[in-house]
Amino acid sequence: MKSRTSLITGVLLNDLKSTVLNFNLIDVFKDGQMYAYIIGLIISCSLYLLIAIYLDNVVPQGNALNKKWNYFFKKSNETNDPVGEMVSKKELNSEYIEPDPENREKVVEVNSVYKFFTVDNKRFCALNNINFNVYLNEIFAIIGHNGAGKSTLMNIMTGMYYESSGSITYNGKNFKDNRNEICADIGYCAQYNVYTNYLTILEHLKLFCGVKNISVDYDQVLKDIGLLQFKDNFPSILSGGQKRLLNVAFAFLGKPKYVFLDEPSTGLDPLTRKKVWEYLLKKKQDSTVFLTTHYM
Repeated sequence: MKSRTSLITGVLLNDLKSTVLNFNLIDVFKDGQMYAYIIGLIISCSLYLLIAIYLDNVVPQGNALNKKWNYFFKKSNETNDPVGEMVSKKELNSEYIEPDPENREKVVEVNSVYKFFTVDNKRFCALNNINFNVYLNEIFAIIGHNGAGKSTLMNIMTGMYYESSGSITYNGKNFKDNRNEICADIGYCAQYNVYTNYLTILEHLKLFCGVKNISVDYDQVLKDIGLLQFKDNFPSILSGGQKRLLNVAFAFLGKPKYVFLDEPSTGLDPLTRKKVWEYLLKKKQDSTVFLTTHYM
């Protein structure tokens, strides 16, 4: 109430003085009473801003990115869910590790990543000591059965979850310390299609470009995936394969450095799946593509 009281009282007082005493804006800082109201307004607004920043960090918002109430007392390299003594990192068996290729630009490094969840007061390990390197112009496939942790790993790498332990670097920059900067260079295709039948396909494309604040040739994007003739129609008329291909195309808008595709070929027939692979091969230049799949 303090900020509103200061504002309203100050406005009324200014109006009174301007009509009765020929009081103007320059005199505000000469008038002790008005000056006090302005200082009170600045202090209360600053306090509200600090409270908003704190609550934005600690209140859960549908993901695992909320921090503990005392996060500002911690060092920046501490995690939200430290593993501590529970994890004894196993030695990597070189027999099953592919050697790093020579003369390739390494863009992503995943080092000793663990992720723990607590369900019904029981803690289980979803990701157990994940290590790999990925290179420029490479399509990196994460293969595993349902529940193996593929989507969990991808959610960590795109900033939707925190890892319990370990580190991820993009072009030498630690993801935890440069999250906003790196996420601006990420394209993402979710496991499920995200459409509404209140917008046409072209309007969806414009919406995604607006969110990314980019400008593209809409017709060319749709032509590349064979959907130009449907641009003024609603997504409901598209087949499952066409919807999936459109979702993949959205992830490549703006030529992001890192593209994550969660099950891009799920439920597709062999012909449509082949179209998806061909599209990825065409678009992987100057990008690093990650995808989860059940198919070799």
